[in-house]
Amino acid sequence: MAEAAVVNPLIEQFRRGGVPAELRLLAAQGALPLRPEDLLELLTDLLRDSDAGVRAAAERTLGAFSAAELLPILRSRATTAAVLSW
Repeated sequence: MAEAAVVNPLIEQFRRGGVPAELRLLAAQGALPLRPEDLLELLTDLLRDSDAGVRAAAERTLGAFSAAELLPILRSRATTAAVLSW
């Protein structure tokens, strides 16, 4: 049986809601100190944010990831389905 992936507490806070738009925008710009795999997970969540500016920033930041950065994350069994479907 596969183990459940451990979600970064900061990502959980974003998912619960109530995070100010300014902080969501900083996250979407990649300005939070997160491991690349956590940042990628948060960014894919922010693609569905209610604020168009946050969504656009997340899309730009995701587009800036290099193949060298993405490949190890995408190959990992711990990578979420949401990230893989992006």
